[in-house]
Amino acid sequence: IGCSIDFAATLLDACGANTTAKLDGISLLPALKGEKLPPRAICWHYPHYANQGSKPGAAIRFGDYKLIEFYETGRRELF
Repeated sequence: IGCSIDFAATLLDACGANTTAKLDGISLLPALKGEKLPPRAICWHYPHYANQGSKPGAAIRFGDYKLIEFYETGRRELF
């Protein structure tokens, strides 16, 4: 799974460039070459209401598991 935080690391890797900066993302270049990426957690934080009916919450996904927290009630669901 890739996220927008992976863009910088991927572009640097594709260009053969190095950086001393601490990047939050990882290079997706191996996946683009058909290789596997290391497993990692993906996090979402949605702290506000939206006019489509969505409510504040967060989720963490790792492998086949997903933990969702609903901020209004504090309820958590694990799938």
